[in-house]
Amino acid sequence: MSPAGTALRLDAYVAGAADRPSLTAAQNQLGYWLSAASGTKHAIELTWRDGDSLEPPNPSAFASIVSLVGDVARQTSFPDIAALRRLQLGSLVRRSKPVFICTIFRHVPGVPPRLDSAGRMGILERIRRLNLMAAELSQATGANVIDIDSVLAFIGARPLATDYLLSGPVAAAVAGDAIVSALLAGVPDEDLPHVFWQKAHEMHGGIRGIVQRHGRLGRPSISGVPRDAD
Repeated sequence: MSPAGTALRLDAYVAGAADRPSLTAAQNQLGYWLSAASGTKHAIELTWRDGDSLEPPNPSAFASIVSLVGDVARQTSFPDIAALRRLQLGSLVRRSKPVFICTIFRHVPGVPPRLDSAGRMGILERIRRLNLMAAELSQATGANVIDIDSVLAFIGARPLATDYLLSGPVAAAVAGDAIVSALLAGVPDEDLPHVFWQKAHEMHGGIRGIVQRHGRLGRPSISGVPRDAD
C-alpha cells in the first residue's frame, strides 16, 4: 500500500506526441481528486513507454494505459495491428494490475468517403475499426476500455474545437477526465486505502460529473476539475 503523500506510478504506452496532453491532464486530475478525497497531497508519476513495447511492465505502476492513436496512420494490416495489441495487452494483464485501452474520438474535419477512389480506407473508417478492435481485445484479454470517443462525442467536436488527435487544451482536459473516471473505478485497493479511491470516485462523479464540469453547450473547463479549483 502506498503511504499517504507518496507518488503513485502510471505507465502510458503511446506513439507520437498526440496522446501526451490528454494523459498529462489525466495525471494532474487524478492527483487532484485523490488529494481532495484523502486530505493529503498525492502526486502521480507518469512514465512514457514505447507504444509498441512488449517489454515487462513496470512492477511499481498501479495501472497501464495503451493508446491506439498511433495506429491510425500505421501502414500495417489490421490483423497485424490486432496481433501486436493482443500480445501487448496480454502481457500487461498477466501482472494482475489494471490495464486500459483507449478508444479514439471519431471526428475528422472534412472527412473523405470511407474508401477513396483507389479503394483505400479513409481515416474515419480506420478509427471506427480500431475502436471496434479495442472492444474485441478487451473481451479477449481482460483489459478495460476507456471510451474517450463516447464522452467527447456527447459534448461535441464543435465546442471542443478538436478532432481525433485531441488538439487543444479543452479536448485534452475532457479526454483526461474520461481517463480519470475509468482509473478511479478500476484501480486495485492496495495502491491506496480503498476508502480514498471510493471517495475520490464519488467526488469525481463519473460521466455525469464530466458533463457537469465541461457542459454540452457552455464553456468547457480547461483544467478538468471543478471551476473553483481552475
